[in-house]
Amino acid sequence: MPGQASGDGMAVCVEDQFGKQADAWCEQVRVAVEILLDAMDAAPLADKHQWFEMIGREVDGTSLSLRDTLDALYQSGSAIIMRLIVLLYMRARHLQPLRGMTDQPYGDLNILDQLLCCPASSGRYDAWKHLKLLFLLCDQYLNPGSGDFAPHYVRLFLPGDRHSIRALRRALAVLESWDMLFSDSCVKQLLTILQTTCSSVPPAPGDFKDFPVEAIGLAHQYLLDWQLCWDGQDLYLQQGVGARKASGTFYTPPTLARSLTECALEPLVYRRDQQGMLVPRTPEEIVSVKVCDPACGPGFFLLAALRYMTDALCKAYQLYCCPPVAAPEQQRARAAMLVAQQCLYGVDLNLFTVELARVSLWLEVGDDCIPLNFIDHQIKPGNALVGTWSHLYQKYPVMAWLREAGDENHTTGVHYRARQWGADLLKVRREVVKPEFQQMLLHDQEKIAGAACPEDDTLEEGQMRLYDRWCALWFWPPEHLDIAPTPATFARSSAAVDRIVATVAEKIGFFHWELEFPAVFQSGGFSAILSNPPWETLKPCSREFFQCYDPHYLSYNKQEALLVQRQLFARDEKIEQDWLAYQAYFKYMANWVRHVASPSGDSSIAGGSASFKLASGPLNERMHAPFRYQGNADLNSYKLFLELAHYLLRPEGQLGMLVPAAIYTDQGTAALRQLFLERCQWRLLFGFVNRRRIFAIHSSFKFAAIVLTKGGHTTQVALTFNQEEAQALADLREPRLLSMSRQQILSLSPSSQTILEIRDRRDLEILEKIYPHSVLLGAQHEQSWRLRYAREFDMTNDSHLFAPVAHWQSRGYAPDVSGCWIDREGKVALPLYEGRMIGAFDPALKGWVRGRGRSARWQDLPLTHKRLQPQFLMAAEIYRDSSTAVRGNKLAFMDVCSPSNARSMYASIVNGLPCGNVTPVLQPANSSIISVAALAANLNSFVYDYLLRCRLGGVHLNYFIIAETPLLSPERLCATCCPLMAARLNLILPGCASQWLELRSLLPELGQQHWRQLWAVTAHERLRLRCMLDAIVADLYGLDYADLCWILSSDPRHIKGFWRIDKEKPEPLRQTTLTLQAFEHLIRVGRETFEMEGWQLPADVAHYLGPRFTSWQCEGSIAESWRECEALADLTCNLEGKRCQQVGC
Repeated sequence: MPGQASGDGMAVCVEDQFGKQADAWCEQVRVAVEILLDAMDAAPLADKHQWFEMIGREVDGTSLSLRDTLDALYQSGSAIIMRLIVLLYMRARHLQPLRGMTDQPYGDLNILDQLLCCPASSGRYDAWKHLKLLFLLCDQYLNPGSGDFAPHYVRLFLPGDRHSIRALRRALAVLESWDMLFSDSCVKQLLTILQTTCSSVPPAPGDFKDFPVEAIGLAHQYLLDWQLCWDGQDLYLQQGVGARKASGTFYTPPTLARSLTECALEPLVYRRDQQGMLVPRTPEEIVSVKVCDPACGPGFFLLAALRYMTDALCKAYQLYCCPPVAAPEQQRARAAMLVAQQCLYGVDLNLFTVELARVSLWLEVGDDCIPLNFIDHQIKPGNALVGTWSHLYQKYPVMAWLREAGDENHTTGVHYRARQWGADLLKVRREVVKPEFQQMLLHDQEKIAGAACPEDDTLEEGQMRLYDRWCALWFWPPEHLDIAPTPATFARSSAAVDRIVATVAEKIGFFHWELEFPAVFQSGGFSAILSNPPWETLKPCSREFFQCYDPHYLSYNKQEALLVQRQLFARDEKIEQDWLAYQAYFKYMANWVRHVASPSGDSSIAGGSASFKLASGPLNERMHAPFRYQGNADLNSYKLFLELAHYLLRPEGQLGMLVPAAIYTDQGTAALRQLFLERCQWRLLFGFVNRRRIFAIHSSFKFAAIVLTKGGHTTQVALTFNQEEAQALADLREPRLLSMSRQQILSLSPSSQTILEIRDRRDLEILEKIYPHSVLLGAQHEQSWRLRYAREFDMTNDSHLFAPVAHWQSRGYAPDVSGCWIDREGKVALPLYEGRMIGAFDPALKGWVRGRGRSARWQDLPLTHKRLQPQFLMAAEIYRDSSTAVRGNKLAFMDVCSPSNARSMYASIVNGLPCGNVTPVLQPANSSIISVAALAANLNSFVYDYLLRCRLGGVHLNYFIIAETPLLSPERLCATCCPLMAARLNLILPGCASQWLELRSLLPELGQQHWRQLWAVTAHERLRLRCMLDAIVADLYGLDYADLCWILSSDPRHIKGFWRIDKEKPEPLRQTTLTLQAFEHLIRVGRETFEMEGWQLPADVAHYLGPRFTSWQCEGSIAESWRECEALADLTCNLEGKRCQQVGC
């Protein structure tokens, strides 16, 4: 496990120390970029319009959008800063690849010292000229023989080119063409800032010698958080809208990368002897290991693998008596070079990031005798998710034509009509593709793969072009459908088709794994895949897209946002075109993922009803390409990378990845979990919660490090959850891990195979005690609740169905005693429930005051004066006609939650009122008030909340999460006093009068009690009833006192514990303490006596909380109280006019 065979301890110390200063380092680099941009902005004779034109002009005559042009300019400025940083590394580590030059200052990089020492003149520009020459020399000396590849690569020191196909190189050409762009003062300031940064970070002031090379990638990824903007006059940086945020890419702490790498690679480079000690494998075995990061970024995992494998190789040389070829330092450098050249592979979509990964590996190897491009053939740019395979290419991809065009919901069009592209696509599919494909299958199926390589291409180049053409069909631009390769024309080539294929391939970044790394796949695949892939959801986000054009876009509601979209489209047609293309990409990508594994519609997806074998044994797995295990949820990039990684591995290969916690909790990852449990050996599941800000995302976000071996099946998973420190993975030892068997996973989650978050073996004991004797919430058999689940109205998509309260007030509507709003003509508008309005047993927890969205202000509503105070109202007839509405008695609960809040489930009875999507509703098949109240008692109990938290990894209570939670059977629960106690807690509004009458008809003995005194509206009575309910529910679940003590532990180290409840109160007054006392009493006297006699709070607690009832609850006789209830029920219906008929009250 990690830490048992780690590398140099000093390097680890330096690395960890750097992690503490990472933010300061990144900010200094950003300041350097900003100084550079300011100098560009203030340059004499600088014409930014001319710059934008030169950068944005594509080789085919088209123009980039202003946004893309500014991005290229920003990247060019960042590239210059990264060049300076790498030069400082080279100088500090005595890497002198220019030593052969006769010009000494350039040969030993002393020119940097001279530039720092020269007078800082703002009117001289010699330093910039020297730097440009140094950059040019570095490119020539560090990349010998790379000239032919200049159009296809973005080398760090490669000079700009105004005629390049890449906007970055065109932007660099603009900057490098100006000799008077950056003054000597500016250059000196840049170098000083970058060097001063190092002096504030151990271990050596002003020296990059021991500065971890990860700092290069860290700085670059931080810069991706920013975006260059232009207000028409000045250039400026804006945070939070850059490429890193859009792609869900985050900096991986070196400690985390190192620990996960060691855990995954250990069985490949070490073995255990008879005493259980780690022994390195032979040098031949070690260098035969092939490690890949398919989303390598600047190479953090590759650097970790390089160090770990180099350390193992050096130990192997010593162990197996290999004769030393040099001094230890030189031998390690040569071992590192051997590992880098023979073992490491990487792919990333960002070309410049790929170059930084290469540079970082070169610096880490530390041998200036090898060229900077020594590993170019193994670290490559491309879209790892989009490429074809030899066995797929054999068939025409007819399924590519099933894609949507992206303009289906284009309701704000100015220059483009909605569904026009979709209609064109459908016409070609029906009238051309389908008939030709049918004819091909009937008459000459072999010609599906009949495309030939162009005569002037080599075999490899010809295959690459044909593979690109096959993939381009899936992303073919809708404006060129007339020349798209059809089944009859696919084998024929034309200049027009080739140009479009090249353009699409460049834009998407097709990456054909077999052609890029042929030797790897001839031997069966990679030995290990290590990665922290992007965590983005692959669907369009209008907020992120339009924020680039309107900084205030995030503050608009949906209707305002649609208006702004139209205004932007009217101002610039290119924005509308880019918006449609942006949406189309996600539609095309979804179709690719859905069908690429069966491009002719002839294979199966996980969960499908049919399958076939193309070959036998391991070859059959290789013949079935990804993606077949993505489920039906939204596309998530991390899921795609997980499945791709599994596919790229050879048998017994190791997979180690950092992914969101959804991998073990979500329904959308069920197919992947099944794959990993049934066809892999899932070795490790190490869960984190981001409370210590390991990643720059919300502190409640959860993620996991997973390690598995391809092949076989899982018997036990070593796991732990809710770790907060990245160092925890490095400190891991097997005895500290819990273990869960595959059978336990299936018994606790038979449908989705969710892996429950447990903190101790005690949790497993309690879960295994509860589940066998319970019914699942989602079950539909006779002994279950047979619940109906609904999300009635979407607060965004259905926003046209309701309006703010002010809208109704202006039309004469006012609230009545029931909480509904009525105008002078008797028309009814209903309050729309939002998540903040409800609490546990509380239908009116908060009331809206003002504002909207996240800035809205809400106020707590006192228990003794409850009323509905909504933000939005909906016309009663809209609710009546809705097919999604659930009428009658129902339970609403808060969708937004957290397992680390005081409670996770907040459910309340609501009757006949609409609910937004953030307050989903549940309704039993028997929707009587007793049944619904019993369900509320179960869901709001401590025990149920505990069970829910064990499977809750995110911040939403989706149905698939609650569906497999265990409930008490309705027969058992409804036979207790729990429904009545839940009703007393919940039915505390005048509008609940009709429900009280229904309850009295079912429980006639209620007529002997004062109606108002049945309302639990004091702190005393609510606490008493809540404690009783929790005690009875715990007993019905079959728990003993020790079990409930464990669940209600006051240990604050338990992240999911209930210690937060009443933590501001003395322990004797806390609900958890009193619940244990009530449960202890129940065990002593028995549940029947407990229910019959009731349970009272301890005398001192009761005295502190005051009376059980308010004075107004004691007014009048019992008969008078019920007459009041009946009058309110009648008045409610009369005041609502036709509302009862409209909505089925």
